[in-house]
Amino acid sequence: MKPLKLRDLQIGNIDAKNELLTGSDDEIDFFRRGFCLPPNIVLEDFLSSKKYFVTGLKGIGKTALLRFIALEAEKKFGATTCFVLFKSEVKEQDRKDICRASRADIIEKNIDDYPDTDFEVVWKWFIHRKIVDTIRECKLKVFIDDDNYKKYEKCVTAPKLEEKSSGIKRLIPNLNKGSIEISKTPKIGLDFDWEDKDKTLVKFYSIAKQADQLFKELKPAGGFLCLFLDELELTLGSQKQYKRDAALIRDLIVAVEQINSASKKIKSNVIVYAGIRSEVISAIESVGKEINKIIGDFGSQIIWHQSGSENENHPLLNIIVQRISISENIDITQNEYSKSVIWNKYFPKTIQGIQSEKYILHNSWYRPRDLVRLLNLARDQFPDLQGFSQRVFDGTKKQYSQESWVELAEELSVKYSQPEISGIQQIFNGYKRQFSFGDIQLHIEKRLKLYPAIETVLNSHKLGEILTDLYNVGFIGNVLFSGGRGDVVKMRFSFRGDPNLILEEKLTIHKGLYSFFTL
Repeated sequence: MKPLKLRDLQIGNIDAKNELLTGSDDEIDFFRRGFCLPPNIVLEDFLSSKKYFVTGLKGIGKTALLRFIALEAEKKFGATTCFVLFKSEVKEQDRKDICRASRADIIEKNIDDYPDTDFEVVWKWFIHRKIVDTIRECKLKVFIDDDNYKKYEKCVTAPKLEEKSSGIKRLIPNLNKGSIEISKTPKIGLDFDWEDKDKTLVKFYSIAKQADQLFKELKPAGGFLCLFLDELELTLGSQKQYKRDAALIRDLIVAVEQINSASKKIKSNVIVYAGIRSEVISAIESVGKEINKIIGDFGSQIIWHQSGSENENHPLLNIIVQRISISENIDITQNEYSKSVIWNKYFPKTIQGIQSEKYILHNSWYRPRDLVRLLNLARDQFPDLQGFSQRVFDGTKKQYSQESWVELAEELSVKYSQPEISGIQQIFNGYKRQFSFGDIQLHIEKRLKLYPAIETVLNSHKLGEILTDLYNVGFIGNVLFSGGRGDVVKMRFSFRGDPNLILEEKLTIHKGLYSFFTL
C-alpha cells in the first residue's frame, strides 16, 4: 500500500484545545487515539487527586494532558468537567476587580504593593462560585443537599454577577468601597458583618471567607466534578501589571491547593487542576510566598527527553507514527504493522546526511508542538506529495525556523518588552552558530551604533542575564569539546534536562533557528 498524500494525513493542531472545539464524538475519538502520555506522567496520580498541577515550557503538552485527564475522568468516574482559560477568559478588567475585592480589608496598605496583597480568599470564592454554578447548571449530586449545602450555596451566590456586553458573566461582583449589596430583606440565615443598619451591605471579603468555611462542612454525595484552570500565563504590559499578574497567579496556585486539601478532608470528589508554564513559576517566585513546595508536592513537570532514546523509540516520534497510523486507519497495537514500517514508509533514512529521526528531534525543542508545526507546514506546502522527503524539509525550513522564533519570543515576553526582544534579534541576525562569551561581547560592541534596539535591551539587562534567559527558553545551549582532539562531547540544552548555562564554555544557537537568523 502506497503512502497517503500529505493532504490526507491528520496531524492535529498546534494548540491542543483546538482539537476539541466542538466536543463531537469524532473529535474526541481522534484526540484519544492520537494522544501519547508523556513518559514521566503517572495518570492515576492525577485521577486520584494525588497530583493536580501540570508544569512545563510552552508547547510541551500541558493543555493536551489536562484535556486527556478530563476525558479519562469522564470515562472512569462519570465526572463533569469544566475549563477556565486564564489568559483568554480572565480579562484586564477582571484582574482589576479581583485586586479591588482583595483590598477590602487592607486599605491601609500601599495600593501598588501587589506582592503583599492577598488574593487567596478572592480566588477561593471564585472557585466556589464555579463549583456551585456548575452543580446548578448540570444538576449534579456532588454534595448532599442538606442545610449545610443550602447555606453554602446561598453564601456563594449572594453576590450577583452582572453580565458584560458580550453576555459573559463578570468574575467578581461590582463593589462599592469593598462592600456589596446582597438583598434588601436578606433571608440567608448567615451571620455577616453588616456595613449598614438596614443590613443590605456586607464586605465582599467577609462573604468570601465565610463561603470557604462553609465548604469545609459539606457532605459528599458521590458525584465527581473536575475544574481545570489552564493558560496561567504572564504578559509584560507595564511593570505594575506584571507584578500584579505574578501575584494573582501565585495566589491562585495557593487557592487551588487549599480547595483541594479541604475537598480531601471532607472526602468529596471535587478536584481543581491547573496548568502552569515553567517560566511563570520562576517569575512568581520573585513576588513572595514559597510556592515551590506546593508545586513539588502536588505537581508533575512534563518531560519528553529521555537520555539515549534519540531513535525510532523516542516517545515524541511515537506521536508522529500514531497520527499517521490513525490517518491510514491502522491500529498499530493490533496490527502486524510495526512503528518502524510506518516510519520508513513516510520518511527517508537520512535528511541532510543525518538519520531522519535525529534530524527531526534536533530541529525541535522536544515538544509535541514543534513536530505538529513541522509536519503541518510540510502538508500545507506539499499537499500532493507522498511522504516527507528531503525536498519537503528543505522547502519548509525557513518558515519553520521563523515560527519557532516567534514561539520563543512569546516565552521571552514574560520578562522582556517588544523593543528589547527586537534588540535580542538584532544581536544574532547573521551571527555565527557557535561562539564564546568574549566573542559575543565584541560582536555587540560593533553592532551597538548600527542597531539602537540592542542598546535598549542592554540598558535593562546584563549580557549574562540575557544569555541565561535565552538558554532557559532553548534559544542557545552549550557545546562541550574534548580536551585534546576538539571533538564535540556533548550538546547541553535546558529542554534536554541540563538546568544551568555554563557561560565560560562554548555557546551554540539551536539548529532550528539557523535559517531564520541566516547563520
